[in-house]
Amino acid sequence: MESPEEMIELLRGGFVNFGGSQSGFWHEALHSNAALFNRCLEAAFSDELPTAWRACYLIDNTTEKYPELLEPHIEKFCERLPSLSNSSQKRHFARMLTRCVIPEEWLGTVVNTCFEWLYSQEPAAVKVHCMQIIFHAGKKEPDLLQELKAIIEEQWEMESKGFRSRGGKLLAAIEDQRKMNGNS
Repeated sequence: MESPEEMIELLRGGFVNFGGSQSGFWHEALHSNAALFNRCLEAAFSDELPTAWRACYLIDNTTEKYPELLEPHIEKFCERLPSLSNSSQKRHFARMLTRCVIPEEWLGTVVNTCFEWLYSQEPAAVKVHCMQIIFHAGKKEPDLLQELKAIIEEQWEMESKGFRSRGGKLLAAIEDQRKMNGNS
């Protein structure tokens, strides 16, 4: 690949295999080329669909392997989160934020957005990451755990197996956290 713009054109055209045998190539390309990573990040933050969600996919999977790439950009993700309208972008942004320490000044914005998405018609793939973010935040703010527990229980029957799987694990973790805090 000769330039970041060439990569963006591949994303726009959809003629690229991001997963499978090609995933290693993309991870290494983004990891080793800051200009390429930054251009992909710009695309991920854009409203140009489907280019934005394809870029989100690449950033998400690359930063899973190389988490240090995400660190300098966490605040940008937190800031952009509430304005997202595409479920694919929401899923990847939320998934990336589950792997981060959210800065204190952005915690309220991120948690409020996650609660909004939990009460909306978002796919389970978005909701499970939102639940995880709220759970992490609830370790500092225990009242959030009780609210999360109520939402999981309220939506249990209506949601997918994926939601119930993550929800069940989080309900057990919330109970463990409650016991650790001395609330028997």
